Amino acid sequence: MLSNDEWWAAIDRLAETRGLTPSALARQAGLDATSFNKSKRRSGDGRPRWPSTESVAKVLSATGTSMEDFLGISRPVSVKVSLPLATGAHLTDARQFGSDGPVTGPGAMSLDIKIDASSFGTYALEVGNERQFAPRYAEGDILLLTPDAAARPGDRVLAVLYGDDFIVGTVRRNAPGRVEIAPLDPALPVVRFARKAIRHMARIAWASQ
Repeated sequence: MLSNDEWWAAIDRLAETRGLTPSALARQAGLDATSFNKSKRRSGDGRPRWPSTESVAKVLSATGTSMEDFLGISRPVSVKVSLPLATGAHLTDARQFGSDGPVTGPGAMSLDIKIDASSFGTYALEVGNERQFAPRYAEGDILLLTPDAAARPGDRVLAVLYGDDFIVGTVRRNAPGRVEIAPLDPALPVVRFARKAIRHMARIAWASQ
């Protein structure tokens, strides 16, 4: 059985193999152009949304793709990579975590990991017991991240602030000069930041859960 992420990944890869964007694929299948937007893949409180059976059937029909081929597309080849590694404790220490991510060089940590080729990140982060990761991630989880100041609504991100704080959550709004992020804990309110208050922002591409 495919996971939620695998269903969406299969749709993205099907679009890619046809030389289309997910939006163009949706239009070709007679669906609303926004049907496969990343912002539609999670609800307002961060819970995953699944593509409908009808939308998948229409996409397969429009592209002449069998379900067997579609399911095969969803399981790409894994690759082994070595990435700079940070911990939650590093995030607020500018000597170990800069505006581009973990500081590299002699003595810096790295992680060798085998992952889905589509989930490649620029660096890895080992989750500690910091409250910002709860309740979605647990101590010891590994996240792969890609710096992305232009993260879109619906993207799950890490935002490191100038000073001694950071937030992990889902982008609600990313406008010039201001960013709104919903924390992982649904009991907490949406947080609004001036762009200049953010030292580093990265999109979470993969998690070892």
